Amino acid sequence: MKALGQISPRMRFFMALGAALFLALVSGIASLSDRGTSGYETGGAFSIYAASEIDAAKLIRIEITEGSYSLKRTDAGWVMPEAGNAKVSAAKVNTLLNTLSSIQTVSRRTALAARLDTLGLGDPGAGGFGATLSLDSADAVMVFGVKNGRQYVRRAGEPQSWIADELLPPLHGARYWLDLPDLESVLRLADISSIRVLGDDDDMPEEDQAFLISVLKDIEIADVRARSANAVSTAFALSYGNDGEARLILNQESGGDWVSIAGMDEVAGTEFRIDALSASDLASFFED
Repeated sequence: MKALGQISPRMRFFMALGAALFLALVSGIASLSDRGTSGYETGGAFSIYAASEIDAAKLIRIEITEGSYSLKRTDAGWVMPEAGNAKVSAAKVNTLLNTLSSIQTVSRRTALAARLDTLGLGDPGAGGFGATLSLDSADAVMVFGVKNGRQYVRRAGEPQSWIADELLPPLHGARYWLDLPDLESVLRLADISSIRVLGDDDDMPEEDQAFLISVLKDIEIADVRARSANAVSTAFALSYGNDGEARLILNQESGGDWVSIAGMDEVAGTEFRIDALSASDLASFFED
């Protein structure tokens, strides 16, 4: 074998080239080991929330382009403060919490701020398509988005995006969470002993009472919100005999057709949206 000093310059060149190619190959293999099957880097993948954070969560705040809403844990269950503490579906909230406790990022996506909205991760406060989510008073805010049935996520204030391994329940729409009640059950129509228009001394004729109850039975609640100030003069007094009285208040003065119920603590701060035809039937009792 030739000594190193006896190796020709040409041979030295090929030896150096071979060493460089070998190092490049090793580096490439190491890099691939840190990438998913899609070719995106998976290094630094993380669990989004700790189980302890989920277990202790008492308030979930969500912001979308149309505004913000929250889900609050109370002794009586989960409610939505922005809808007059209306009850929300416990099953849906549990699904959200279970998913948040297990969801993880699996691979990197774009880190270009200009492309975040293509993944549904744009800042909702600036008109973007993302939905921000935070727990209690924690500073950590995550932005979630969905595209083509896949869940994407990033930390608020950071452009680096990730694909996640699970889909969250839909965050874009407060109404999805509401456990809309049955107005017939809320008003306990079967227990009503008499009805009068508020301000009248006498009860409504029996045939009018029967018609009103039939209207109330057919009403389907379309939405809920926190009770707004409205004219209490357009109301019915519902008597439950020895169980007292409640008032069914019709509000057509602040966008849409809404009713609220005074005298029942569980729905005292809530207003229910009803269809226009049913609202028209209720309003007919107040016409001269």
